[in-house]
Amino acid sequence: MTILLLIVSFMLHLMALIAIYQLSKQIQMKKQVSTGDIFALFETYLNEIKDENRRLQQALNAHTPKSEGAPPASSDNIAIQNQNATKPKEVLCDNKLDSYEPSLKVQVLHRYHQGSTIEDIARELNCGKTEVALMIKLHKKNNRYTC
Repeated sequence: MTILLLIVSFMLHLMALIAIYQLSKQIQMKKQVSTGDIFALFETYLNEIKDENRRLQQALNAHTPKSEGAPPASSDNIAIQNQNATKPKEVLCDNKLDSYEPSLKVQVLHRYHQGSTIEDIARELNCGKTEVALMIKLHKKNNRYTC
């Protein structure tokens, strides 16, 4: 009786292992097909982005006036640009004027590089001193390895 139960158990284990093996082969085939589909999807997406960038570049080139005798940037022009760096900007996009405002991090770093203290920056931008200090610290840490 025991031998009969052992044989039945062995057969059931063998059938279970075969079923598991077959299922794992099917899963591998599905993964390969889905990976190929994902690569094709990314390829299509990348081509669409490249076309859109090309059209944008052509539109910008068509709308940009070409000045041959443009004066070089002087320190006065750079100072004026730095003063206007934190003000909302207006951009021509699809023949409409869009405005954008620099992010809080950009405003903090700009004011810090101008020599403002952390307390002054926090007061001007209406945010916490710790937040400002953390942004500056992370910026310094990230830029330590550049150059």
